Amino acid sequence: MTRLNRSLPDQLELPWPRWERAGFALAVLGLSIFYLWTLGRPSLWLDEAWEANYYVGITDAPWYNRPVLYMGIVRGLAAVFGHSELVLRLLPCAAGIAAVAGTYVLARGWLGRDRAVLAAGLLSIAPPFLLAAHQLKHYTLDALAIVALL
Repeated sequence: MTRLNRSLPDQLELPWPRWERAGFALAVLGLSIFYLWTLGRPSLWLDEAWEANYYVGITDAPWYNRPVLYMGIVRGLAAVFGHSELVLRLLPCAAGIAAVAGTYVLARGWLGRDRAVLAAGLLSIAPPFLLAAHQLKHYTLDALAIVALL
């Protein structure tokens, strides 16, 4: 049975071999291209559209709770880059990509390279996570925060 190694120095064991760094960079690049390529599809659904009205300045802040930092960043992105669906969903998408990369780094320190590839790969294609990374919601930012805290 494999023992989990949870010591901090092992998690941050650097430098990785050159081929592993190149493979990691290519995997993140490929995931980024796929996530961004499909980012504007499908169109905003009702809850997203209602929330998007706030980000583009049509309505006041939503009456329900949303993370203030998330709302501020999305509103800033909309002000700088425009009011497209792609721009509005950019932060959750970027947080999803970063969470997958962080999962690999974290799992590599605890479980080894092979299991880290499996963990990050499964997370990147998990339907709920993939859906969350393509919606105007803060869920992938929550996932990134959890990975960063671990």
